[in-house]
Amino acid sequence: MSNVLTFETEERTATRPEQRMRAISRALAVVFLILLAVTVLWAAGAVIFSLILPDHVLVGARGADLVFGHKPYAKPGMVLFADQPLATRIAGMVDVLIASVPVAMTLFNLHGLFRLYATGIVFARENARHLKHIGGWLLVYPFAKFAANMLFRAFGGTDHAWFSATLIQALLLGAVVFVIAQVMEIGEEIERERSEFV
Repeated sequence: MSNVLTFETEERTATRPEQRMRAISRALAVVFLILLAVTVLWAAGAVIFSLILPDHVLVGARGADLVFGHKPYAKPGMVLFADQPLATRIAGMVDVLIASVPVAMTLFNLHGLFRLYATGIVFARENARHLKHIGGWLLVYPFAKFAANMLFRAFGGTDHAWFSATLIQALLLGAVVFVIAQVMEIGEEIERERSEFV
């Protein structure tokens, strides 16, 4: 007896709402895959701009700006990243890499979840697993962002912009998604027991 509940079986074809859900899920799976690729490129950019092109980055208490064009670059309260010690630049790179991991893993699991929905698989154990991971990584994100920024500051980094309302939103959303995953697992277990009983 299968533990996977799908919208479409051999006995019937998908209804219009199910077809709509599948089409939207296919589109969202692609969107999350693109966003995942952008996140990976952002992390790769942190390595490149920290180690190879630090003369194109200005850093200050509110974050960093990429700059291109003629020197000298001048923005009040900001300094050229190339003028920072190598240890500070490496810490800045690690800051971005640490903060990018929860984002990348959330997007990876969102892609996997909507790919399942696109194939008609819903309320299955695998769906709940993806939701649990999404909730977990959303919960991890604010702490990773804080730890990454503290590391950067410990090595002389000037960026103090670690806190934003987005971090609180990530915590709350992560908790909600995690509970929804638990509810799905309970529902799937009840459905499985009911099927075995019948």
